[in-house]
Amino acid sequence: MQTSPIWVFGYGSLLWNPGFTPAEAVAAQLAGYQRCFCMLSIHHRGTEDDPGLVLALDPMAQAHCDGMALRVAQGETAGVLAMLRERELVSSAYVERWLPLRLADGREVTVLAGWRGRDAAFLRAAWRGACGPFGTVLGPDADRYHRNHLHFDTARYHSGPYCR
Repeated sequence: MQTSPIWVFGYGSLLWNPGFTPAEAVAAQLAGYQRCFCMLSIHHRGTEDDPGLVLALDPMAQAHCDGMALRVAQGETAGVLAMLRERELVSSAYVERWLPLRLADGREVTVLAGWRGRDAAFLRAAWRGACGPFGTVLGPDADRYHRNHLHFDTARYHSGPYCR
């Protein structure tokens, strides 16, 4: 387990509902990413018939995302990470990454943030392998919201897997 302080970057629902009491909360900026409503979800918004849009981070070289860096209290790392993984990684659409973050007070820390993959060839190969074992697989060709990530869901349909 990591021994240095753990920081979590909040750019969406973690801003108003982190699910834990941060030992410290500091305005922060994540370079190289933009925040956008670009991921469809049936878990936190919407339904299987009408998925809702949720925030995600898109890699973009000249962009940045403003948010909050939330430091996990010493001794609470395992519990907080388990809770966040269950809550935020529910559909496997987000991928956990440790990224450098600049705090408003000038400090630089490494944070845990959601990030979506960008290697199209890898995504297409992973999509092919996931179609079948998962009930729903949405990939690069599904729609503009999935152009650079995969959405896996364990929901099962009478008609068989739904793969686009």
